[in-house]
Amino acid sequence: MPNEVEAKILVVDDEKDTEVLLRQRLRHEIHSKQYSFSFVPDGEQALEHLQQHDDVDIILTDLNMPVMDGMTLLEKIPDVSPNARTIMVSAYGNMDNFRVAMNHGAYDFLSKPIDFQDLKDTPGRALESLQEARESERMRSKLDVIERELNMAQILQKHILPTSFPTTDEYDVHANMVAAHSIGGDFYDLFELDRGKIGILIADVSDKGVPAAMFMMASRTLLKACAACSVSPSQVLGQVNFMLSQDNEAMTFVTLFYGIYDPETLEFKYTNAGHNPPILVLPDQEPKLLAPTGDVALGIDESLQFSEKTVTLEPGNAVVLYTDGVSEAERKGGDMFGMERFIKLAHESSFESAEQMTDIVFEQVATFVEGNEQSDDITCLVLFIPPTGSDSAVKSNSESESDSADNSRTVTFPNRLEEIRTVQNALEEFTEQNELPTDVAYHLQFALEEIVTNVISYAYKDDEEHEIKVIFTKDENSISIEVIDDGYPFDPLEEAPGMDSESSLEDRPIGGAGVALTKQMMTELKYKREGDCNHLLMIKKF
Repeated sequence: MPNEVEAKILVVDDEKDTEVLLRQRLRHEIHSKQYSFSFVPDGEQALEHLQQHDDVDIILTDLNMPVMDGMTLLEKIPDVSPNARTIMVSAYGNMDNFRVAMNHGAYDFLSKPIDFQDLKDTPGRALESLQEARESERMRSKLDVIERELNMAQILQKHILPTSFPTTDEYDVHANMVAAHSIGGDFYDLFELDRGKIGILIADVSDKGVPAAMFMMASRTLLKACAACSVSPSQVLGQVNFMLSQDNEAMTFVTLFYGIYDPETLEFKYTNAGHNPPILVLPDQEPKLLAPTGDVALGIDESLQFSEKTVTLEPGNAVVLYTDGVSEAERKGGDMFGMERFIKLAHESSFESAEQMTDIVFEQVATFVEGNEQSDDITCLVLFIPPTGSDSAVKSNSESESDSADNSRTVTFPNRLEEIRTVQNALEEFTEQNELPTDVAYHLQFALEEIVTNVISYAYKDDEEHEIKVIFTKDENSISIEVIDDGYPFDPLEEAPGMDSESSLEDRPIGGAGVALTKQMMTELKYKREGDCNHLLMIKKF
């Protein structure tokens, strides 16, 4: 077949007539730039040529030559040109020589006098074999890159999810996700809002793999930003939907349930954007599904308006949020866990905390599937209202042992994604100790997570462990966070991509939206390179 690029052939033969023969017999292929020939008289000069030219595709070598014969050359070729195809040529009809040559890595052989058709066909076959091998290597390299990206996406997906949950005498929240083998789009989050309110959400992106992970990251970033500015679930989802829908050529969408609980009024206000209806667990009564709000998934139509509903919770009630990985979990044979079994489980289970209820769901699903391979993420979040006077509420993981304010704190941790939660918990304790406003604390948490995630993911070009330092400092009317790392020089204020509203979501640069929102949320950002370290200072006034 015709070559897309000119094939480089090195001919090793001490007979001068060989060059004349090849140039004559293959003049059409040479003229059409299918083949380009170089000629040397012995094996030593062939090795020198190969060391100087790493683009040789085919080596056509005589078996019997002075200085260095073809068999010796054949043994040395892998050290200097491992990907080239070698074709042996000999005037002798001794098949044993050819058999030995093939055993030592020769691709094919030709006998002298050379047959004209063989002369045309053999290099062509060798080149096809080489092109197939190179294509396989390219595919392996691509697969390696994809595998690394999938691993990174899995780690990001796992470690951006909250692992520390607020628990008070008024409410108890817990959640968990067991990811399938492929990257999924499930995620959950929670936001402590003004006046003791708490926002909870659960979502499921329509796609799988890296596109779903990217859409999930974009959705979560936008939700966190919008939730800090509004106490209306319908308004939050309306704003997020508008931004997700723009230039969404792939028509990826996300089903999402977002609710806000007010402990003072016991009211739970929510919007359900095409997601599975949560189960409302009532003491000594049949559980029921929360009424739908009639809204569709986010990312489809930017002009959509969203509605909301309110339900009054009582002590002992629980709201169980989940994705279809729970209800559609399958055992061998195709039987699904199903909503009927799920509702019955919620009714018959005895629990005293959100964590207990969450554990029951995962245990029962695992028992049901009987080891069958998981095909989708399994995610569950529970909001539990403890009975009046209950001792079941556990103190928050981030609660400080001291009530005294601490105006400065330093946290040092290794550059591993799982450490993001460590520094977030430290900031949470710091903001609580200093009694910072809820919106300020949220903006700081958002900015810190974005910056530290980018540092861990992109600042280092080796696999060594590095130390990252974060310093929190509170002044009279501001708080500052300084992130110090010894990664390669990078100024996010100048070099990081901004918010890209023109490209489709899949084509937007990773990290662009998060850095842009960080710039908007912070009062001031400063960067400097000092010694071998990057210093990024974020200042938030209040």
